[in-house]
Amino acid sequence: IESRGVTTVLVHNDLFAYRLLPFLRAWCADVPILDVLHIEQAHYHGGVPRAALEYDPVIDLHVTVSHHLRQWMVERGADPARVEVCHINVDTRRWQPDPVARERVRATLGVRADEPVVVFVGRLAPQKRPRLVVEIARALRERGVPGVFLVVGDGPDRRWMARFVRRHRLERYVRLMGAVSSAQVKEIMAASDLLLLPSEQEGIATVLFEAMAMGLPVVGTRVGGIPELITPDSPT
Repeated sequence: IESRGVTTVLVHNDLFAYRLLPFLRAWCADVPILDVLHIEQAHYHGGVPRAALEYDPVIDLHVTVSHHLRQWMVERGADPARVEVCHINVDTRRWQPDPVARERVRATLGVRADEPVVVFVGRLAPQKRPRLVVEIARALRERGVPGVFLVVGDGPDRRWMARFVRRHRLERYVRLMGAVSSAQVKEIMAASDLLLLPSEQEGIATVLFEAMAMGLPVVGTRVGGIPELITPDSPT
């Protein structure tokens, strides 16, 4: 801090860094210390936000990505004057509708121009409930509802999902795309008609900001900070 002229210390999602803060505060008393908090995790006794509360005396400002998490912090003892909300947001010059990519990606995937496409983007892990996505796809298919589900991401649930898709013969209707680049995510969103994110817990997932900037309607669960972004009067 002294040799590099560091003016501010920012902690994000690193439990070891929190343990260092009392040392830093003792030796660099005048350097502001901030942390950025995304989501509480009930199965980890609160997760990183709980650590932030434990080291609250040496932190000058907590920055949360949602009002929901700010309230969670305050209810557990954080000083309201030292907890501020800063929504993540995305660059809307980059994330915007792309008719050319829409046509190209649909042609590559063999999806008709008039065929509804639902996309899921996220870690294939219990928090995001991706298993529910393929179960929804099966239920709609059994009812004769047309459409294709594109599942973008990787994680521990992928093997189960692949078996589920094979067992129920959904290969034509559910495509497990795996982990792809940010540029590919944007193009896949451009080719889609709806984003589905049935998370069990959430801060405000960046993918929701990206989807709305792309003009993509969103169906999500009413958890965490999602209702602050996805509301009944959302334009998309």
